[in-house]
Amino acid sequence: MKFDLTLCRRLWSVITGVALLCLAAPAAIAVPITYVFSGPATGTLAGTPFTGAQVTITATADTANVTMVPFPCVNLDKVTISISGLSTVQTTGSNSFQDNGMTSLWRLLSGDCGAFTGDWLDQSNALAISYSLITALGPTTGTQAAAGSVATTGGTLTFIAIPLTFQAIRNATIPTLNRWGLLLLGILLTGAAFFSLRRRIFSRR
Repeated sequence: MKFDLTLCRRLWSVITGVALLCLAAPAAIAVPITYVFSGPATGTLAGTPFTGAQVTITATADTANVTMVPFPCVNLDKVTISISGLSTVQTTGSNSFQDNGMTSLWRLLSGDCGAFTGDWLDQSNALAISYSLITALGPTTGTQAAAGSVATTGGTLTFIAIPLTFQAIRNATIPTLNRWGLLLLGILLTGAAFFSLRRRIFSRR
């Protein structure tokens, strides 16, 4: 009986360890998020002017890549800009999105976090004080803080007046290969411990 209890405790230790590993797995979870700026805007695309046109800027990223030093910032995977009546283009080169809570600014930047070369859209919004770029938010409307230029597949896009409505949409969680590997390892370890326990118990009878 004592032998059986010892094996049961060992099996319980394995199961507990697997559970703890699974609890730690969220760090390996990729959560896609979409940041959207929309509304009337004014500027030029490759020298062609647009005034008060409906503009939608759709930027995608992964919340697992958000850095917090010195402010929340994430490198963007893709940025698509739709200008009603003119064109739909994508930015070229790298771009990033920063939440500067100190100045209440959301900043679309040319270049990666920590190595950006300039702002091409800055919106002032009180919600930026506490936003960390990893949750859903909005829609919310702010005010223009700055406007600039960004290279796109349709030529240089220069804003004079920026779209002022912002929304963040958190998409469905996507398990990464690390997650699946961890769960499979847990199942294999638990199964191996179970069959080992059964074999030893029957061999002692």
